[in-house]
Amino acid sequence: MISKEVKLSFSNINITAYSLFSLLENHLKWFQMQNRSIKINPVTSKRTDKIFFILQTVRTRLLEKYNGKVKACIRDGGEEPI
Repeated sequence: MISKEVKLSFSNINITAYSLFSLLENHLKWFQMQNRSIKINPVTSKRTDKIFFILQTVRTRLLEKYNGKVKACIRDGGEEPI
């Protein structure tokens, strides 16, 4: 059950990040058309750093939320607590 929730959380993060990036890109293009003063110069950034930060944040929150359940699951031989 925990793994399904984790997968769903990561899927939601992925969808949200993509939507947010698309929205920002659309706003920049619109603003450029309106203003003609901003030039869009895409640069490559280290996405791995950003992804690692997001994963660490999610991991921390999941550990805070499920720490007791995970410890009980390990103690009970791998069966999920009810």
